[in-house]
Amino acid sequence: MASARYLDGLMAQMAQSADDKRDGHAYFLSQGSLDGACGPYCLFMALLICGVLERDAILDLHAGAKDRRTSLGRLLGMIERYAGLFRDGTHVDEIEQMLRKSYGGKLNIDAHDGAGAAVRDFVVREVQANKPVLVGVAFPGGAHWMLAVGVDCLDDNCEDPARLLLLDPGGVKPTVAPWNSMIELTPSRGTHPYYWWTNEVNVRFLYAVSLAPK
Repeated sequence: MASARYLDGLMAQMAQSADDKRDGHAYFLSQGSLDGACGPYCLFMALLICGVLERDAILDLHAGAKDRRTSLGRLLGMIERYAGLFRDGTHVDEIEQMLRKSYGGKLNIDAHDGAGAAVRDFVVREVQANKPVLVGVAFPGGAHWMLAVGVDCLDDNCEDPARLLLLDPGGVKPTVAPWNSMIELTPSRGTHPYYWWTNEVNVRFLYAVSLAPK
């Protein structure tokens, strides 16, 4: 029987948000359609899930959040310096550097790049270890960052993950399940062997960065 596994607490949080009549998913942040900053949006969502950042601090960045003595303040300072690059996307080295210089004392950070299958296996392994994972994918004509938060499995023990479940900052706000995007984990032939169901395009895995509280 098929089953899905999510990071701890995601489903409970969604139920609490519905009971409290909050406006949407507490971990989801919606990316502006033209700002090119999918990487930083995923980074912030991962920090929320790890519990090292409060949503109110992100939504009200002018309320003392730019104090450079704080982790968030240091991160925002680096994001401001990188701002001009976001239209061209964010490289894994930039994501990793921003994280280590801001939240490195609070989080274990593991970055991976290389062959697509190796990145895929790293992402699945880290998600099953209950870690949010920033995932960089490429498709014909572009690239994108999303946040992996679960796997869809073909068996109850989740020994055979079939699809990767993600939060896409460029997608619609999730309301029923704690994800809004899905990538097939079984490859087909070609340079982009993994089918991205939500956007109906094939992708290849480029990079991944997993986070876990210390």
